[in-house]
Amino acid sequence: INDVQVFAQGVGVFSDVIREPIIVLALLGYAFYLNFKLTLIMIAVLPLITLIIDKLGRSLRRYGHQTQEAVGEISSLMQESFSGVRTIAAYDLKDFMKSKFDDSNSNILKAAFRTITIQEFSQPFIDLMLISVLAGVVYYGGKGVILNTISAGDFFSYVVAVSMIQDPLRKLNNANSKLNIASTAAQRIMIVLSQKINIIGGQNIITKSDFNDSIEFKSVNFYYTK
Repeated sequence: INDVQVFAQGVGVFSDVIREPIIVLALLGYAFYLNFKLTLIMIAVLPLITLIIDKLGRSLRRYGHQTQEAVGEISSLMQESFSGVRTIAAYDLKDFMKSKFDDSNSNILKAAFRTITIQEFSQPFIDLMLISVLAGVVYYGGKGVILNTISAGDFFSYVVAVSMIQDPLRKLNNANSKLNIASTAAQRIMIVLSQKINIIGGQNIITKSDFNDSIEFKSVNFYYTK
């Protein structure tokens, strides 16, 4: 169930992946129109931002997989504990089950902490880089206004266009984080859906197409394979 919820959250931000790059390209086009050289210098940092987002995305996929595995483990453990509470009490396995629960809970905490740390670190870091770029734009653009190489109106429009790029990039980074975690959940879902049902039938199987009175099972055995 948790995998499905995580996957649904990833699908919910898919529209941002389509819309926000278009907005970024439109703003960059307008910035090129206003000042080609200054924009060319500014976009030199975009490959670095893209590289950072890709590295963070890979880390999120790895830690997201660990988190989902830990959540699945503790969910299975809780179901096993609730369904077999009488057996646990009869064989005095409370300490053993508590130890397993503590280990699973610790694994979830560690993986979730790493995932949240990456998510919370990525956005301030990207914002810092964009603010640094904007500061450089204001510095060199201000010198251009003083030297009359660019008008004050064009410079103001340029600063507004560049500052507006920050919000689409923030949304793209958020969508990248959720999609990377959702991809891990999707892989786990596909593993479950692709499982083949291996029911091995014995010899002399009788096929019955009608039902008269009752069905009685005789000499039916069940065992776990080693």
